[in-house]
Amino acid sequence: GRPVHVLENVFIRSTDEGPMTIEGTMIDITAFRQAEIEHRGLINNYRQLVEHVRDGILIIQEGAVRYANPAAELLVGTSRSRVLLGSPISSLVAPEEQRYVQEALQHAEAGQESGPIPLRFGQDTAIRELLLYALPMLFEGRSATQLTLHDAGLEQRLVEERLRSRM
Repeated sequence: GRPVHVLENVFIRSTDEGPMTIEGTMIDITAFRQAEIEHRGLINNYRQLVEHVRDGILIIQEGAVRYANPAAELLVGTSRSRVLLGSPISSLVAPEEQRYVQEALQHAEAGQESGPIPLRFGQDTAIRELLLYALPMLFEGRSATQLTLHDAGLEQRLVEERLRSRM
């Protein structure tokens, strides 16, 4: 035999006059438990991917940042997620670029993907030119938009830096 996960439901009935009666059911939930374990593994793998990718990923709900990966923190010029969390997305974009972000968010709310959209992103002196991609998603069971920030110049800067270090 093999171990089986079960869900059991037991009802015990006793009376003063007679014997005790036990009724119950057992349901084999092994397949459900296995699917649950696999699902947790997929979530963990996705989390690892998102946390280590070079592109910035922001999750926006109701106009505010609900999640930011480490690359997003660097690209918008902050050093901590807690600075970004709860911030209005409009505070992270150059004022003349905000309408493009709003359009991308509206498209995502309508179930449509957007991008690439060239934008100036960041705060104060750390403004960078990035490509923005927006796609609709669910986050914690609610409608949201995933914004992906791609630094198209990053690869070029890395190559130039490596070539300089070889000289």
